[in-house]
Amino acid sequence: MHLSHHRLSHRRQAAVGGLLSSDLCRERQHGPACAGIDPKGLRLLVARTFRQRLLGLHAHSRLPWHSGLCIRPCKAIHTAGLGYAIDVVFLDRRLRVLKRIDRLPPWRMAICLKAACVVELPAGYCAAHPDIERLIRDALCGGRV
Repeated sequence: MHLSHHRLSHRRQAAVGGLLSSDLCRERQHGPACAGIDPKGLRLLVARTFRQRLLGLHAHSRLPWHSGLCIRPCKAIHTAGLGYAIDVVFLDRRLRVLKRIDRLPPWRMAICLKAACVVELPAGYCAAHPDIERLIRDALCGGRV
């Protein structure tokens, strides 16, 4: 599935077991409407099932510039077989940045044992957006944490 062709509504996709999930926000009592896509900024798919986390970005072609993948729960990722570099942001349960790796090349690993989730973004996205923590928070929960 390509991120650019992703057209299901948040509630519909969560109901059919798709990649988007509002559970991250619901845990913070923000309701189901704050799941994964901010039409004005960063768009994040949220991988929560074992299969979704296992496939990660390998299930997608290159990421469009304002798109990414949030993997929850996750403490480590790899880029084996990915074919392109990515930016990686490890977050705690309150969506605070614990660790950021810019342009992680293919065939590498990144680990942060204190992380609750990780966001994978196109290479160079974090450097181009110094407010990456706010963008991620807005994409996942409308900025409310």
